[in-house]
Amino acid sequence: KGNLLYTRRIGGSPTSDGTKENEVVDKIPGTVNLINAVKVSGRTKNGLGIGVLNAITEKTFGYVRDTITGIVRKSEVEPLANYNVLVFDQRFNQNSSVSLINTNVTRNGDYRDANVSAMVFDLNTKQNTYNASGNFKYSYINEMKNLDDRKGFFTELSLGETSGNYRYNVAGTYVSE
Repeated sequence: KGNLLYTRRIGGSPTSDGTKENEVVDKIPGTVNLINAVKVSGRTKNGLGIGVLNAITEKTFGYVRDTITGIVRKSEVEPLANYNVLVFDQRFNQNSSVSLINTNVTRNGDYRDANVSAMVFDLNTKQNTYNASGNFKYSYINEMKNLDDRKGFFTELSLGETSGNYRYNVAGTYVSE
């Protein structure tokens, strides 16, 4: 829901190469191992869908080489990280829905953390003649090393006629800096 999460990032490539000034990567793993992952989802008889995903990845190390001294050292390339997703999706009128979504990643230490919350809706007439859909997304990224927190909004609204000989759609999007 909301195109907020790409699950293949969980356990994907490390977020850092572990190098400092005058260092190059000597050996780095291509993936990060999962410690645990749990996914629970379902829908109540009243149409409320609930989804939860939690995954924890392990602290991962690589090796870097000093280009001046030639010394190779072990370096952290990915900290212990916790990924979470929570979705509430209410269906109604057989073909409409409103969803609340939250995704976040929290990394141990001075690494980038992120949180995105969203409200997504898709409203249709009972005959599927007209549609109103859209979303409101708020993103917060905490860059620990640079002390540069970034916040942003993304919102869309679309209105249209979805059946008949002449169909139309009018849409607008706002994206903050």
